[in-house]
Amino acid sequence: MKRTGLFLLAACGALGSWLVLGLAPALQLPGKPAEARLEKGARLYRALGCAGCHTQQLAPWDVAADADRGWGPRRTTAPDYAATPVLGRLRLGPDLADAGRRHPDAAWFRAYLRESHPGMPGYAFLIGSPAGDDLVSYLLTLRRP
Repeated sequence: MKRTGLFLLAACGALGSWLVLGLAPALQLPGKPAEARLEKGARLYRALGCAGCHTQQLAPWDVAADADRGWGPRRTTAPDYAATPVLGRLRLGPDLADAGRRHPDAAWFRAYLRESHPGMPGYAFLIGSPAGDDLVSYLLTLRRP
């Protein structure tokens, strides 16, 4: 009887450990994308060449009218460079440093990415795919504090 109780205790401990350590991280809370999904979205952003036309750094007020365009609440400062992995090379398209705050709805990004725009290709092949969802999740996190 003691061995049975000890076995049941060990089995319950193993099952509990698996639930907490194995299953719980795979579950996502609504509105809180997993870090892996955001990293995949950032990699796709780089792979598609988005940084070739979109920056993630707001210019000083005397250089460009980024605040007047509604691209963010303040200019880029030194700490932003540590937190922004993709700065961009040119600004042919809008700055995306605060894109998640400007467009907090994932449906907006999906609709925008689906169609091509002057100077920007469409990405309809991504919409509805896990990779497209990763990219949209990444774009939603671009918020300037």
